[in-house]
Amino acid sequence: IFIDDPANTNTPSTFIDGAKCVLERAQTNLAGNVVTLNGGTLILNNTIFKSIDACEGMWDGIEVQGCPNAPQQIITSPPFSIKTQARLIVNTGSIIQDAYFGAANYEFDLTNSDYQNYFKTSTLQSGGIIIGTANSTFKNNHVGVCFMPYFNSNVASNFKNTHFLIDAPLKNALIKPDAMALLNDTKVLSFKSCVFLNSATLTYPIVPVAPNPIIVHGILSYNSSFSISSSVLAATIPYGSGCSFENLTYGIKAFNSTVNTALVQSSNFYNNYR
Repeated sequence: IFIDDPANTNTPSTFIDGAKCVLERAQTNLAGNVVTLNGGTLILNNTIFKSIDACEGMWDGIEVQGCPNAPQQIITSPPFSIKTQARLIVNTGSIIQDAYFGAANYEFDLTNSDYQNYFKTSTLQSGGIIIGTANSTFKNNHVGVCFMPYFNSNVASNFKNTHFLIDAPLKNALIKPDAMALLNDTKVLSFKSCVFLNSATLTYPIVPVAPNPIIVHGILSYNSSFSISSSVLAATIPYGSGCSFENLTYGIKAFNSTVNTALVQSSNFYNNYR
C-alpha cells in the first residue's frame, strides 16, 4: 500500500492470522483507537503513526498479539493449529508517536489502568514480535515498547539502530512519559546501537522534583534478561558504538531479578540522574 497523503481514522484496525500489510510513505493520524495485530504482520516503511493533530490527545497504540507458549518463528510444519505470532516490523524512516503504548506484545486494556500497572499477569495474548530497524523511531509515547512474557526459544524481537525519543510534551497533559522500553518477565531481548534520549528536559526534568516527581526511564525491566550492545560487526567493537542513554532519570532500571541479568557493552550514559 502506498499512501503519500495523510489519512485520519478513529476506527480500530485488526490484522488477522495470515494477513500481511505493508505501508509505504504513509502517514496515519489516529484518535483514541488501537491497531491490533492478531496473528497478522504489519510492515512500516517510511511511515508515520501519530495522533490526529486537532484532537490534542493520545491514541492507544499497537497490540502485537501472540501466544506465550508457542515458538516465535513462523509455523511451517504441523501442528498448524498453533497460532502464528503477530509481527510488527518498523523499518527505516518510520515513526510511532503520541501513543499510550507505541507497541506492546500483548492485549492491553487502558480502561483497566494498564498504563499505570504494567507488572501484572499478562493475558494469554502475549508473545507477539516487535522489530525496530535502522532509523526507525518511537517518539513521545507514554511507553515506547512494552513486553510481557513470551516463549523463550528463538526470540525474534529485537531493536537495531532504533531511536526512542521524548522531544516534546505528550499530547495528554495528565500523562507523563514513563519508559521508552518496558520489559516484564521477558528473556534475551536485544538492543543494538539504539538511542534513548529525553530532549524535553524543561517539561520532564532529569532530576526528580517533589512532590510529584516525573520519572523517565530509558529501559525499565522487571525480572528480565536483555542485552545492550553495538550493531557493528568487527573483531574489535569501537568504544561507544553501542546504545546511548541521555537526559534520563534512569538510563536503565532493572529490579527483582535473581537469575535473569542485563548485559551492557560499549554503550554511553550521558547526563542521567541514575
